[in-house]
Amino acid sequence: MRFSVIAMHFPHSIVSAASRMLTESLTRKRLPKMKITAFEDHPPNSAELTSYDERHLATYLRLLDADEEGADWKEAVKIIFDLDPDREPERARMVYDSHLARARWMTRSGFRHFLRPRPH
Repeated sequence: MRFSVIAMHFPHSIVSAASRMLTESLTRKRLPKMKITAFEDHPPNSAELTSYDERHLATYLRLLDADEEGADWKEAVKIIFDLDPDREPERARMVYDSHLARARWMTRSGFRHFLRPRPH
């Protein structure tokens, strides 16, 4: 995961926390595992952060990173969602586009929900 690209999308406090987690993981001689989290074809369409968003934060970051690097959407959807765009072209494009749109929403306003104090 490249934090230079992430830093362009998210505020310093979130990038700093993510960087700290990665550093701690590397210090323990373990790299963070990237696994495919179960996903819906469409992420939630909510003005609030949802538990789905929290579970898919890494997915959103990976999508933003791939988009920033100019990766082909078909390659990204294969790697990030394990979907075959040749076999399911409409679904693969819908999943990619809708999740990338939600990731962009997170960069504009969704991240603010992470900054609010949570009840104990």
